[in-house]
Amino acid sequence: MLEKNLNTTAALKKKIGELSAGYPPEAENKEALARALYDYVAKEIRYIEVPPAEYSYEPKPLDLIFKNKSGNSLDKTYLLYGMLKIAGFNPDFLWIRNQSAGELISEVNSLGQFTTPLVVLKLPASGGNDQIFYLNPSFDTVPFNNLLSAYQGASGFLISRNTVPAVKTPLNEAGQEAIQNDFEMTLQPDSRLVVKKTSRLSGESATQLRDYK
Repeated sequence: MLEKNLNTTAALKKKIGELSAGYPPEAENKEALARALYDYVAKEIRYIEVPPAEYSYEPKPLDLIFKNKSGNSLDKTYLLYGMLKIAGFNPDFLWIRNQSAGELISEVNSLGQFTTPLVVLKLPASGGNDQIFYLNPSFDTVPFNNLLSAYQGASGFLISRNTVPAVKTPLNEAGQEAIQNDFEMTLQPDSRLVVKKTSRLSGESATQLRDYK
């Protein structure tokens, strides 16, 4: 079904072309282009909070999602998956059961166990190794390649070119889940102390702060 519903209209091709402008096909620009496509889906396609378990695990046609400019987690994730493929990437589709939903029972053959779709993207990195990106475009508060805590260490199945291996999502490294505070303090002639605080947030704390928007 992932392949069957990859319908592409002239309007969708035009949008992908617009987003791809300025990103030549060289390897070092691959991540920048992937970020541009991710940002478009995350920010411009309105999220509808209806889980696949309450609607359908079958993806809608790609062009219909793009035309509607709205969708649930499956719709938005599938749109990103399709746009990446059309732009020349080789993404994989990942279904996981998030940590808050309990353990995945691998002996039970049911898509109904899965709560969350993600896109997995491998890109060449220095040293000859691939860098793996886990993309969750459902929420516009989640930055590129940032897994929410409930999606880290989660079990799932990767739909990857005729194979469906069982996988577990990675845990973020310490630097990806951090709050760094810098303080600049100036003692004024009248004895007042002026303090400037600058915070740099990553991971879950960054996502929570973005909710204020």
